[in-house]
Amino acid sequence: MNQTIQWTKRNFISIVGFILAAAAFLMGLFGYINQHATIMVNNQEVELYQDSPFLGDFYANISAELASIAITILIIDAINQRRNKQQELDDLKWQMGSKDNVLVLEAVRKLRGKKWLIDGTLHGIDLRGANLSSAKLFMADLEGANLEKVKLNGAFLKMANLRNANVTVEQLATAGNLEKAIMPDGRKYEEWEPIIQETPPAETVTTQLALPENNQHSKILLLLAGAGIAVVSSVFSLWARGRWDKG
Repeated sequence: MNQTIQWTKRNFISIVGFILAAAAFLMGLFGYINQHATIMVNNQEVELYQDSPFLGDFYANISAELASIAITILIIDAINQRRNKQQELDDLKWQMGSKDNVLVLEAVRKLRGKKWLIDGTLHGIDLRGANLSSAKLFMADLEGANLEKVKLNGAFLKMANLRNANVTVEQLATAGNLEKAIMPDGRKYEEWEPIIQETPPAETVTTQLALPENNQHSKILLLLAGAGIAVVSSVFSLWARGRWDKG
């Protein structure tokens, strides 16, 4: 019931336009019948209605006026709906490009509900700096999108289209799922997987793992240096004491 009421409110102007169009059709039909309908009586055609020409003109004029009003209303309503739709799309694009992850996730949900997330509407969208962490971007069509500095941590990009998107390998490596996704160069993720495994972050981890061994060498060298200094100090003290005793 509530959905019916909401639908009626959203489409009230269109409903009025269609009602007027139906009224125009009925008035025109009734006017035509009034002027031209006949019946057979004793093998002779007899006019069903014998109204004055004035009444016939009245029906014709009313029908034309109602049709004109209906067409005008429907055209204006179509323009308004298209403008409202574009405004809603622009607002959701802006929201999806936010640094606030909560706003982004809500925008993604609404865009999916409108089918805009997967039908190519978002081609070339500018999302620079957006926080798409954990976003459900399954089958999202982001061809040509600007994803510079976008956070993709844990983003679900399975079967997403990232063809010609401005995004780095490092960013893609943080995504949660890229299965069957189309990469920026047009290849599938499965063909990109070896490249992602050889990215700089892996080298950074290796370097970090090697640091403890270097630290151990440094500690040993410091201990040896300290021991050497202690020995030299002891020898020097004994020599100085011997000189003092002789003196």
